[in-house]
Amino acid sequence: MLLASACAPPPGTAWLGLPGDGDEKTMILATRSPEVELSVIAIGGSDRSTTLELGDEPPYRTVYALLYEDDFTRLGYAPGLLPRANSTLDSLTLTPPDRGVFATEVDALGNVSWTSGGPLPPDVRDFPVRASQECALFGAPTLTERVEGRVRFALALDDENVLVRSRDHNIIVDRSGRRDVANPTLDDAYSAFLAPTGDLYIGDVNGRIWRGRPSARSGIEDVTLLVETDLGPIVTIDGGDDDGEIDLLFADAWGGIGHFDGAYQRVGDVVEERPPLVWTGPGKGFLTRRGIALVYAIDNGTLTATNIGASSQVMNLARHELFGVVAGTAEGHFYAYRGLQREWGRIVGADYGWWSISSTPYDDGFAFLLASGFLGTYKRSRGYCEAEPVLQILTDGRVVAVGRDLVVVAVPDESPTTTIVYIPRF
Repeated sequence: MLLASACAPPPGTAWLGLPGDGDEKTMILATRSPEVELSVIAIGGSDRSTTLELGDEPPYRTVYALLYEDDFTRLGYAPGLLPRANSTLDSLTLTPPDRGVFATEVDALGNVSWTSGGPLPPDVRDFPVRASQECALFGAPTLTERVEGRVRFALALDDENVLVRSRDHNIIVDRSGRRDVANPTLDDAYSAFLAPTGDLYIGDVNGRIWRGRPSARSGIEDVTLLVETDLGPIVTIDGGDDDGEIDLLFADAWGGIGHFDGAYQRVGDVVEERPPLVWTGPGKGFLTRRGIALVYAIDNGTLTATNIGASSQVMNLARHELFGVVAGTAEGHFYAYRGLQREWGRIVGADYGWWSISSTPYDDGFAFLLASGFLGTYKRSRGYCEAEPVLQILTDGRVVAVGRDLVVVAVPDESPTTTIVYIPRF
């Protein structure tokens, strides 16, 4: 058992110096006595030690340290021992560490020699964390409206407004209703991405990318042309920051893939209409083709097929600051990319039997929309919450988080129209 640091270690224990470079905020230490125990420790500043009970036979203890950039509240944990789940119904997967894994043997005097890297033992990596928090509660929809034309994209402009582009309409939605906007840039738009800098990037029908600022009045303003490409209609776009400069990945309606880092390069092609795509770093990302249980890793101009362990088609991808990349499948299963371990793993606990239409970052997990018309959430600190019906059977759609609320923009089965549903959270 791990104990909080004090002025002197109790009998039978020793000081344990902790690894890391001082920028981490949370550490999970794994020991065995004899079962695996995981202890959450808030770290930072000069206090980088704890105490450890010593075993009877050398080597006394093998200790693993998992380091995280976020504080424990954002990770959904509390200081002290992580509770072990009693069954798979109330269990969560351990959050993959984003600042490193270290291991050491501890001798009778508490001497340590931390080494970095290496895979975690299965009983540590797969430790069943007991869910702790309650599910989010949602109220009755404040808006349910059908518009002509299928949805092209839906994007939160801020914590109150969602921009929806269908074939025939530019619409801004909030809790109070919808309003149509006239904007020539949006008339040709097929995709959109809101960067951390606040800039809004639009991919259009002619293979061009525009840059502007989000506007709750007109959707986008202060628009300038960023780049013209040799691609067709840019139907998906994502990106991020590269030392203060924008870095974008995008794909056209026939699977042509492009990269922009100040200059345009064509990355390659996949045979797919509207291939789901996410950016994970400068020149890097994932995309998938519907019909296969694989994803393609994009790495500075190369495409590598990757088996994520799914038994059915990968239908969509979403990126989450806290969770990683999430892939939804045709069986309603979800997989996450463990960035530090560089591997995919299933987020166990749900088997919906309907394919995943869309997912989006939400709270400390994600919200997802199923082809059955059901809307659900997954919280890293709670697990899966019961999915609730929102619409009938769907063929396409998006779920968008806007502040604490959710907006569903979906195409009912074989319909030429789009239905918009605004769902407030209590």
